[in-house]
Amino acid sequence: MTDQNSLIAWKTQAWTNPDMVAWYAMRMTDSSGTNPLKNRVERHIVDRCVVGQDILDVGIGTGRGSLPLARRGYRVTGIDSSQAMLDETRRQAAETPIELRQGDVRELPVADAAFDTLISLNVMVHFPHWQPVLQEWKRVVRPGGRMLFDIHSLDHLEAALPAEQAREIAEAGLNDGAHGAYMSHMRVKDLVTWCSQNGLRILAIIPVGGFFGPPAYNRWIKPLEDRFAWKRLLSWLGHDNRLLDFAVFLEESFPAFLTSRSTCRFFALLENTDAAAENTAWLEQYAQFNERIAACGSQPEAALPHLLDPGWQQALCRHLAWPRNRQLLHLLLTELCRSFPQLNWRDLLPPAFVDLFDDWLLQEQIDDATLGMIRTWSTASVAGESLTHNGVPLAPGLEYHLMEALLTRHFGVFSGNRT
Repeated sequence: MTDQNSLIAWKTQAWTNPDMVAWYAMRMTDSSGTNPLKNRVERHIVDRCVVGQDILDVGIGTGRGSLPLARRGYRVTGIDSSQAMLDETRRQAAETPIELRQGDVRELPVADAAFDTLISLNVMVHFPHWQPVLQEWKRVVRPGGRMLFDIHSLDHLEAALPAEQAREIAEAGLNDGAHGAYMSHMRVKDLVTWCSQNGLRILAIIPVGGFFGPPAYNRWIKPLEDRFAWKRLLSWLGHDNRLLDFAVFLEESFPAFLTSRSTCRFFALLENTDAAAENTAWLEQYAQFNERIAACGSQPEAALPHLLDPGWQQALCRHLAWPRNRQLLHLLLTELCRSFPQLNWRDLLPPAFVDLFDDWLLQEQIDDATLGMIRTWSTASVAGESLTHNGVPLAPGLEYHLMEALLTRHFGVFSGNRT
């Protein structure tokens, strides 16, 4: 068995264990971390993209993508390689009508041209053989019908990282036997080329995962995603509806309007129509948009004109009335400015929030400078050796009072009076 075939077999069988299915079902309803954000954004995409009434969900899992459609009256068929997963879907469906069948992503047990829309959430990301999979999916979709799936973006890795590092991440688990680490990556250009050769039309590429967190890191803000303060803030998403609403607002206002270079993952929306010329024109416009994004430099509104719309501005102000939302945006903007120093976000915010964020940034810079001083002064001082007694360093015991002295006397930002 080749490495690729071994990987495909491993990925296909990974979810047949009932214990794994139970864990997955719990995770899909888990409100911790960025799960609520990811689920809501993906469900919104599904709602916007489906057409017709007959829906096929490939790799249905526990039904999070298509059960809401079935409950609204769509005729849904779900396929999964794992009978244990289908049993869990049946349990969650309860009285909701849904047809479930066991099958493989490349050998779907359904008739030709049987469905208006095929959706597949978090499935293609596991498999390297996306070309024959898409060919099989095309078979079961009616002419003019749609296919919607997500995959990791090789364009993002190659834009954000050195070439060798991007390659290592994209190929992790493919040839070394560590199959659990493998995640499939795709270039949009490769997808468009293949679609043109195989009778499919590109309707949209929808970037997602501006800040979904691991394992699908956004490489532009990875230092932020590794910070405890950021993880702590995102842990509130499942408990603070205003924070969750704002996170969805940001995801759907920024990454969704950019290109596959902007985030670690994207959804592809395809139509079962032979449209090679249209695909060529689409790809040319997509390349031009990438160039426009790169050229806009300090003015994000040049690539995202909706940011200047009064309705969007009003919505932003409403969201920023909530303190956690202000903290979320401040942390994001601060990290983005580290990756893109020329970025000018001030024109997009009301003056009051610009002043607030500038003040917070100054406070952080003062804190960083002060901490740098108190953590290094004893080692840099000629008196360093005198601050050790019997091998025990004494300098750390002085840091608290030294911090107060620096903030009060050097930076002048603390009065010394405690309330």
